[in-house]
Amino acid sequence: MDIKLWITSIGALATILAAIIAQFLNRRREVKLEELKFKLICYTDFLSNIAMLGGAHKNYESHLKFSNSVNTMNIISSKEVLNYVNELLDYIGTHSGSNYSIQEQDEIIRRLILAIRKDLGQNVGGGLSEFPFRTISPGIRPDEVIET
Repeated sequence: MDIKLWITSIGALATILAAIIAQFLNRRREVKLEELKFKLICYTDFLSNIAMLGGAHKNYESHLKFSNSVNTMNIISSKEVLNYVNELLDYIGTHSGSNYSIQEQDEIIRRLILAIRKDLGQNVGGGLSEFPFRTISPGIRPDEVIET
Protein backbone atom coordinates (compact mmCIF):
# COMPACT_ATOMS: atom_id res chain seq x y z
CA MET A 1 0.00 0.00 0.00
CA ASP A 2 1.21 3.47 -0.82
CA ILE A 3 2.50 5.70 2.01
CA LYS A 4 0.33 8.62 0.84
CA LEU A 5 -2.78 6.45 1.19
CA TRP A 6 -1.74 5.50 4.72
CA ILE A 7 -1.15 9.12 5.71
CA THR A 8 -4.48 10.19 4.20
CA SER A 9 -6.31 7.35 5.98
CA ILE A 10 -4.70 8.14 9.32
CA GLY A 11 -5.50 11.84 8.87
CA ALA A 12 -9.14 11.10 8.05
CA LEU A 13 -9.44 8.73 11.00
CA ALA A 14 -7.85 11.30 13.33
CA THR A 15 -10.27 13.97 12.10
CA ILE A 16 -13.29 11.72 12.69
CA LEU A 17 -11.98 10.69 16.12
CA ALA A 18 -11.36 14.34 17.08
CA ALA A 19 -14.93 15.26 16.06
CA ILE A 20 -16.36 12.40 18.13
CA ILE A 21 -14.31 13.39 21.19
CA ALA A 22 -15.25 17.07 20.81
CA GLN A 23 -18.94 16.15 20.56
CA PHE A 24 -18.67 13.94 23.65
CA LEU A 25 -16.93 16.65 25.70
CA ASN A 26 -19.38 19.31 24.54
CA ARG A 27 -22.36 17.15 25.50
CA ARG A 28 -20.83 16.41 28.89
CA ARG A 29 -20.36 20.15 29.46
CA GLU A 30 -23.98 20.84 28.50
CA VAL A 31 -25.24 18.18 30.92
CA LYS A 32 -23.11 19.67 33.73
CA LEU A 33 -24.47 23.16 33.02
CA GLU A 34 -28.06 21.86 33.10
CA GLU A 35 -27.33 20.10 36.39
CA LEU A 36 -25.92 23.31 37.89
CA LYS A 37 -28.91 25.29 36.60
CA PHE A 38 -31.31 22.80 38.23
CA LYS A 39 -29.34 22.84 41.50
CA LEU A 40 -29.41 26.64 41.56
CA ILE A 41 -33.20 26.63 41.15
CA CYS A 42 -33.59 24.03 43.91
CA TYR A 43 -31.23 25.86 46.27
CA THR A 44 -33.01 29.16 45.60
CA ASP A 45 -36.37 27.53 46.38
CA PHE A 46 -34.94 26.01 49.55
CA LEU A 47 -33.62 29.36 50.82
CA SER A 48 -36.89 31.09 49.89
CA ASN A 49 -38.81 28.48 51.85
CA ILE A 50 -36.56 28.94 54.88
CA ALA A 51 -37.37 32.65 54.71
CA MET A 52 -41.10 31.91 54.48
CA LEU A 53 -40.91 29.80 57.65
CA GLY A 54 -39.05 32.61 59.36
CA GLY A 55 -41.93 35.01 58.86
CA ALA A 56 -44.73 35.66 61.29
CA HIS A 57 -47.38 34.20 58.98
CA LYS A 58 -46.50 30.53 58.65
CA ASN A 59 -49.14 28.25 57.22
CA TYR A 60 -49.57 24.74 55.92
CA GLU A 61 -48.52 25.78 52.41
CA SER A 62 -45.21 27.27 53.61
CA HIS A 63 -44.45 24.11 55.62
CA LEU A 64 -45.34 21.93 52.63
CA LYS A 65 -43.07 23.92 50.30
CA PHE A 66 -40.23 23.71 52.82
CA SER A 67 -40.71 19.93 53.20
CA ASN A 68 -40.71 19.47 49.44
CA SER A 69 -37.57 21.55 49.02
CA VAL A 70 -35.78 19.56 51.74
CA ASN A 71 -36.80 16.32 50.02
CA THR A 72 -35.44 17.63 46.71
CA MET A 73 -32.18 18.58 48.44
CA ASN A 74 -31.79 14.91 49.41
CA ILE A 75 -31.60 14.07 45.71
CA ILE A 76 -29.35 16.81 44.34
CA SER A 77 -27.11 18.05 47.14
CA SER A 78 -23.59 17.18 48.15
CA LYS A 79 -22.96 15.42 51.45
CA GLU A 80 -21.64 18.64 52.97
CA VAL A 81 -24.83 20.53 52.07
CA LEU A 82 -26.99 17.72 53.43
CA ASN A 83 -25.06 17.71 56.71
CA TYR A 84 -25.91 21.40 57.21
CA VAL A 85 -29.52 20.88 56.13
CA ASN A 86 -29.81 18.14 58.75
CA GLU A 87 -28.12 20.34 61.34
CA LEU A 88 -30.64 23.10 60.61
CA LEU A 89 -33.60 20.69 60.76
CA ASP A 90 -32.32 19.24 64.03
CA TYR A 91 -31.90 22.72 65.48
CA ILE A 92 -35.37 23.84 64.41
CA GLY A 93 -36.91 20.61 65.71
CA THR A 94 -35.26 20.57 69.13
CA HIS A 95 -35.13 24.24 70.13
CA SER A 96 -38.06 26.53 70.84
CA GLY A 97 -39.06 29.55 72.88
CA SER A 98 -36.28 31.10 74.95
CA ASN A 99 -34.08 28.11 74.06
CA TYR A 100 -34.11 29.20 70.39
CA SER A 101 -31.24 31.40 69.27
CA ILE A 102 -31.57 33.32 66.02
CA GLN A 103 -27.79 33.82 66.10
CA GLU A 104 -27.20 30.06 66.25
CA GLN A 105 -29.73 29.48 63.47
CA ASP A 106 -28.06 32.18 61.37
CA GLU A 107 -24.66 30.53 61.91
CA ILE A 108 -26.01 27.19 60.67
CA ILE A 109 -27.57 28.93 57.66
CA ARG A 110 -24.28 30.78 56.98
CA ARG A 111 -22.37 27.48 56.87
CA LEU A 112 -25.16 25.97 54.75
CA ILE A 113 -24.94 28.81 52.22
CA LEU A 114 -21.17 28.41 52.01
CA ALA A 115 -21.62 24.68 51.34
CA ILE A 116 -24.24 25.45 48.67
CA ARG A 117 -21.93 27.95 46.98
CA LYS A 118 -19.13 25.38 47.06
CA ASP A 119 -21.47 22.73 45.61
CA LEU A 120 -22.29 25.12 42.78
CA GLY A 121 -18.58 25.50 42.04
CA GLN A 122 -18.18 29.02 43.41
CA ASN A 123 -15.11 30.17 45.28
CA VAL A 124 -15.87 30.51 48.99
CA GLY A 125 -12.61 32.25 49.86
CA GLY A 126 -11.91 35.95 49.70
CA GLY A 127 -13.62 36.82 52.98
CA LEU A 128 -16.79 34.85 52.26
CA SER A 129 -15.89 32.12 54.74
CA GLU A 130 -16.73 34.52 57.60
CA PHE A 131 -19.36 36.57 55.80
CA PRO A 132 -22.65 36.79 57.77
CA PHE A 133 -25.19 35.72 55.13
CA ARG A 134 -28.78 36.48 56.10
CA THR A 135 -32.14 35.23 55.01
CA ILE A 136 -35.08 37.54 55.39
CA SER A 137 -38.81 37.01 55.28
CA PRO A 138 -41.43 39.46 54.08
CA GLY A 139 -42.92 39.91 57.57
CA ILE A 140 -46.37 40.72 56.17
CA ARG A 141 -49.32 38.63 55.03
CA PRO A 142 -49.89 38.30 51.27
CA ASP A 143 -53.08 40.38 51.52
CA GLU A 144 -51.60 43.00 53.86
CA VAL A 145 -50.75 46.49 52.59
CA ILE A 146 -48.34 48.81 54.34
CA GLU A 147 -48.96 52.45 53.60
CA THR A 148 -46.06 54.86 53.85
